[in-house]
Amino acid sequence: MLSLGLISLHPEVQLLFKQIAVHASDYGILVYRFSPMQIQPETELIKGERYDPELKKWVSDTFPIPKYLYDRVYYGEDRISIQSRAILRWLKARDDLVFLGYGLPNKWVLYQKLSEFDSLSPYLPLTRKASSVVDIQNALLQYKKIVLKPANGAHGYGIYVISRIPNGVRIQTQKKNRVIEHVLSLNGAWIKWITQLIEGKDFLIQPYLRIQNDSNQPFDVRIFLQKDERGQWVERGRGVRVGIQEGIISNLSGGAAIKPYYEWLKELPHSKRDFIHQEIETIIESLPIHLENAFFPLFELGIDIGIARDYSVWLLDANSKPGRHVILHLFPELEETLANAPLRFTRFLHESSKPGRVKK
Repeated sequence: MLSLGLISLHPEVQLLFKQIAVHASDYGILVYRFSPMQIQPETELIKGERYDPELKKWVSDTFPIPKYLYDRVYYGEDRISIQSRAILRWLKARDDLVFLGYGLPNKWVLYQKLSEFDSLSPYLPLTRKASSVVDIQNALLQYKKIVLKPANGAHGYGIYVISRIPNGVRIQTQKKNRVIEHVLSLNGAWIKWITQLIEGKDFLIQPYLRIQNDSNQPFDVRIFLQKDERGQWVERGRGVRVGIQEGIISNLSGGAAIKPYYEWLKELPHSKRDFIHQEIETIIESLPIHLENAFFPLFELGIDIGIARDYSVWLLDANSKPGRHVILHLFPELEETLANAPLRFTRFLHESSKPGRVKK
């Protein structure tokens, strides 16, 4: 029987893992779930859980590292995340293990590589690395309003909108569905705050783009892609995330609502619909190919696209561990399809003897 390991920092709270596990026996697959911290380095055995299809529940077990692995680990800045990242890096370097997807590098490395491709570079917001306070000061002088975001960020956390105002700086960030704003004078207060913020962390600078609707709500289009049982990319669905009024982010963690894509498209001026739809299609067709050619094989991809007030189209983010909430909210009938997809792709990798990782 094939073995598939489902990896998360908190595997016991992953509803997705249970949904996958209940279908696994149909594919001749034994499913395990565990945290990277449960791997014993001396023996390389794991004290985790195995799904028992007869009992229809997870049972405690000690087992070797499964050959096929599905990485759903989201990292923070805490000690456990740092250790887990190192463990996953070690596992992904091993030739005897196969990950369904090998993930993507941070946003800075991603931007640098995607900028090389003529089919994608026009859609990328100009991005610089915030190597020093001077870099941020210069960007503020040039653009008057900028976005500062973590190079390793996710879910809209740690994003700041910084504006130059007379005799000071306005700083805005969003915590859940609340925008927090501070105004600092250009003397020591601003310099002290920004120095402490970026110290020891990797931040990126972008000009502020007015990606808002007529109600001043930030929004983006989320497209969810997966590979099917033949190893081909397929789109599972797309939707629009609409943030709070005067908000900064359109992530669901920031209180965003979900809207059907084609309903949103019909609200655009008729003369713009075909253009914007085709621009989005161009990104979807090009991005997965370029990502896999530049980095390592992937299994799934969440693509976030913004449309500014002037109807320019921007590739905001590409996420190799996308959430499913938007798609399942709009298309609940896809729940079983999404749960079966990792199992079908595991069988594809096994039966085609196709390695999950190709060294560059």
